[in-house]
Amino acid sequence: MRACRRSRGMKSAFSKTGRPRAALQLLAAGLFAAFAPSALHAAEFVCENASGVAIDRHSLLTSESREDGGDLGGQAKTKKDEESVVSRPQRWIVDPQRGWRRSDVSFFAGACSEDKGYLVCKDTNAAYGEATFSLHPDKHNFLLVYMDYGLNALAFVGSCKAR
Repeated sequence: MRACRRSRGMKSAFSKTGRPRAALQLLAAGLFAAFAPSALHAAEFVCENASGVAIDRHSLLTSESREDGGDLGGQAKTKKDEESVVSRPQRWIVDPQRGWRRSDVSFFAGACSEDKGYLVCKDTNAAYGEATFSLHPDKHNFLLVYMDYGLNALAFVGSCKAR
């Protein structure tokens, strides 16, 4: 036990340098550097769809579908005088710290993480299915995919701006 005790002639690292403030500044700089990558993506993004597709067991609908279905071999269809979910302009708000949401919804869902430069937000807690929002590393383009457990899917692509 006596060997573990500091002798009276030995000084701590702080007292050897005589600069405890410099040591604390160095520690603070190290902590800032460790958390700086997450701080870079702290801005919110506002994203708007440019194109979309809806797939179910009976049909395929794109944002460019014509009423006669001629663009996809007669399989795509839209209803006259009714705007489809994939052709209607939609906006999403993405906050890397809180998740993402549609602009007309007040609460954020999912959790975001970085994956190879992409900001990926996933919501797997919904009873109906899953949704994944992926923001490109350039932070200007996105892909959003909804998949319900009935094997229906919605997908959107578009552009984003930092807010």
